[in-house]
Amino acid sequence: DYDGDGYPNYAEFLGHSGPLDSNSTYTISIRRTEFAPGLEVTLPTRVDRIYQIEACANPAAEWTNSAAAFIGPSNTASHPISDAGTARLRCHRVGVME
Repeated sequence: DYDGDGYPNYAEFLGHSGPLDSNSTYTISIRRTEFAPGLEVTLPTRVDRIYQIEACANPAAEWTNSAAAFIGPSNTASHPISDAGTARLRCHRVGVME
C-alpha cells in the first residue's frame, strides 16, 4: 500500500484507482429507482476488466449474482440490479476480473 490509504496496490490497480494517490478511491454507489428492477449500481470501470455484481440477504449468507457479468464500457458504468425480496439488510459487492 504505497500511498497509505489502506487498500493494497493490486486492489487499486484492479479497481482503477491510483495506488500512488491516497485521494484516489474506488467508490460504488447504489440508489433506489422508481422503475424495475428497483436499484441501480454505479461504479468506476475499465474496458479491459470484467465486473460481476453479487448480493446477499446478510454478510454471512451465500452470495448470488445480481446481474450478468459485464465488461467495463468506459470510465463509469451504471447497471440495474434487483432488490429481490424484502430483506431489511441487503448486501452488494462487485467482483473485478482481469
